[in-house]
Amino acid sequence: MKIHLSKSKCLAAVLAALGSQLISTPVSSAAELFPVALKAFSISTNQDGNLTYHEFNNWTLIRETAQAQGLTNLTGLSLVYNLPADDIEVVSGTNNTVLDTPLTFAGGVSLSNTNDTKVQRLADVYWETNQTAGGTLVASECIRYGATNQITGFSLTGQIQFALPASGTNAPAIYIGNLRTFRPEPRFGFKGDD
Repeated sequence: MKIHLSKSKCLAAVLAALGSQLISTPVSSAAELFPVALKAFSISTNQDGNLTYHEFNNWTLIRETAQAQGLTNLTGLSLVYNLPADDIEVVSGTNNTVLDTPLTFAGGVSLSNTNDTKVQRLADVYWETNQTAGGTLVASECIRYGATNQITGFSLTGQIQFALPASGTNAPAIYIGNLRTFRPEPRFGFKGDD
């Protein structure tokens, strides 16, 4: 009886540990995710007070996330737009485990046509876990619906601009660029992560 009880307790502990791991690493359904192409640049100042310009794109966010997570292999990491969450995520692998959510969009104004297939929006942009918006996204969305009103296609094209305050030794920075979603190519996985 003691052995059986110990095995049950061990099994319960293992299941609890697995459950807490699953809660801390959310996975999004592939049907909700759309590959993103981010082409932008950041403007800040150097120690001499001169303006500096740096490229800011998919690989910038993927590399920063990998570095923060202690990952050295970037294979399988992608940048995606999560439609229900209205955010940009760095995900890993075919199960789309969320590693980071660098950009979130909320609030603002949305205007749509009568059948909600085209939307023009102006949304606030939030960086990482900031609770205060740092900028805006102006975007056009096109949505296709299936016979039972499920979303069968989605695209977003817009301009993004936001600012980050000074932090530690980093000067404040302004980010300006373009953002668009596109269809994944099933045979080859996501394209556009450049």
